[in-house]
Amino acid sequence: ERQSVELGRRVDLAGRGDKNKQLADALQAELPPAASPGLAQAEFQGWLRQLADTQPASLRLDVQPPVRLEAPADVVRVTATLNGSLPPSQVLQLISRIESRQSLATIPMMTLRSDGLNRSFSLTIQGYYRLQAREPQP
Repeated sequence: ERQSVELGRRVDLAGRGDKNKQLADALQAELPPAASPGLAQAEFQGWLRQLADTQPASLRLDVQPPVRLEAPADVVRVTATLNGSLPPSQVLQLISRIESRQSLATIPMMTLRSDGLNRSFSLTIQGYYRLQAREPQP
């Protein structure tokens, strides 16, 4: 019976490995290609600027330089902060639009304040891009 328990654990771990690989593959599929870190930053900034410009109030956008991840090494992360003054319901709609983006974008930090007339929010948004392999020069 002990052998069957041990075998069951191995099968369970193998199944988890398959599920983890499927999740990793699904995330990889959400990474848009970029020819360079700078172009990844420009594309992310352009998308966020379009999103901000559709809002009824003027929003501030600050985009940080891209950072290459250690693993996988061909992926860069671009971090931006979007903030301004909107009613909470509009901030939630904005978050929904960010989260529904087909390319991978996350919101690791959010601040939302609404106390009477003072309404402010700040979203930290991260986009991920896969750098395309460069063709060798002849």
